Amino acid sequence: MMLRQRAVVILLFVALASGCAAAARADVVEDQRKTVEHENSLRDKKRREEEQKRDTERRTKAAIEQQKHATAAAIEQQKHATAIATQAALETAVMALATNLTSPPPAQVVAVNPQFTTLDGGRNAGVARGDTVQCFARGQPIIRGGKQIAFDETLIGEGTVSAVREAVSLVQLNQPQVTPKVDDVCYRSRVEFGRVALMPFLHKGQRTQLGETLAERLDQALTDRGVTLVERSQLARVIAEQQLGGSGLLDEKQAAHIGALVGASALLLGTIDASGMDILLTVPVVGSRDGVKLTSEQAKLPKNDFSLALLSAVPGAEPAIPTVPLETLVRARKAVTRANALIDARQLQEASVAFAEAIELAPNMPDVQHLAKRLRAAPAKDAPDALAKADAFLTARRLQEAAEAFVEGVRLNPNLPNVREVALRIRAATEGYDPQICDAFVRDRKATARILLGKGDYEGADRNLAVGVALAPNDPESASLASDMSHQPVAIHLSEIVLRLFQALP
Repeated sequence: MMLRQRAVVILLFVALASGCAAAARADVVEDQRKTVEHENSLRDKKRREEEQKRDTERRTKAAIEQQKHATAAAIEQQKHATAIATQAALETAVMALATNLTSPPPAQVVAVNPQFTTLDGGRNAGVARGDTVQCFARGQPIIRGGKQIAFDETLIGEGTVSAVREAVSLVQLNQPQVTPKVDDVCYRSRVEFGRVALMPFLHKGQRTQLGETLAERLDQALTDRGVTLVERSQLARVIAEQQLGGSGLLDEKQAAHIGALVGASALLLGTIDASGMDILLTVPVVGSRDGVKLTSEQAKLPKNDFSLALLSAVPGAEPAIPTVPLETLVRARKAVTRANALIDARQLQEASVAFAEAIELAPNMPDVQHLAKRLRAAPAKDAPDALAKADAFLTARRLQEAAEAFVEGVRLNPNLPNVREVALRIRAATEGYDPQICDAFVRDRKATARILLGKGDYEGADRNLAVGVALAPNDPESASLASDMSHQPVAIHLSEIVLRLFQALP
């Protein structure tokens, strides 16, 4: 009995010990499980934090890149807008100079006495003794479309300038119908200069890009107003023979001597002054006989990055324009006449050949420059016409016009055999062109494409971008824009076709 009880006690003890051991093991397992879960939780939290950090970094980087692109696009658009505004101001200034030189602006009456009517403007405005004037009583302003376009004026009478001071002139009126009063106006008769020589526009004695543009446009504007101008190449030859530097070209007596040598009765001496708030353009007219200033006109251009960049000196250029022999000029004029007739007849391939001949003979002749504008504007009826224009502009080293005509040829027939040949010529021309100027062309085309794209003009954007791609097919931004443009609703994706064409060239 005692043994049995003892055995039961032992068994109970063993069972109790086993239960305690099992409970202990279960506690250990539970602790281990909790430890693993905690570690997994910590790892998950760390992973989420790292993913969140990477996601934040990606978003921040994307936002920064987007801001950079937006800022760059805004800068390009601003540059483009500034360039367009400056070009418009330049055109306005040239038109004002040409108009005022041929038809002087009115002078106001500043004083009246029994003997003379005094006008503002004397030698400083080119008024000369003996000039005839018509004076008008100024009445109420005339308003049209909400804008003042003129004044209601009543004729007072005609008169003659009797005396000239520096800033005023004295006029004797012949039997005036009424007595003039202060603020009435007098108009000088149209200035007849005879044959005129337009001297190079100089800035600090140097030829500049701005000066070249001004001279070319003023030459054309005066020609359009009936002024007879000495051929610029003929004038340049005489200047070179006289070995005049920049200062000599601005000396009125020296200039008068040059005018006499080229058979001009008057000279226009163009100067550019950028020392003030604006860029001041001054064009005095000097008589060839005695070097006396006949009249003078001024205009202003806004001073900004674009206009100041145009004041850079023409590389390696002397103040004189390169000379061209007279017989060469005669041949060039014949080529120009033939090209103009062919453009009128819509025979652009033959016109392009004649233009290429003229540009090689006399590239600086105003008639040749005007012909280039006509050829550029003439619409091509088929791809051969457009490609002929591109070839002619390549001969003239007018790269933008060549690329425009090439893109037009691609639009009309991208499978024409000589499209590839012209593309090779364009690539060779761009490789030998001034890289800064070429880069400016491309940036301008990309900026224009972006602006037109924003306005929904997909055709215009694609066409401008295609010209930029032709000039710089390896530009990554142009390639990216061409890829984006391929998704736009246009009839033919010119920029993509031009990009692929240049990428396939050997």
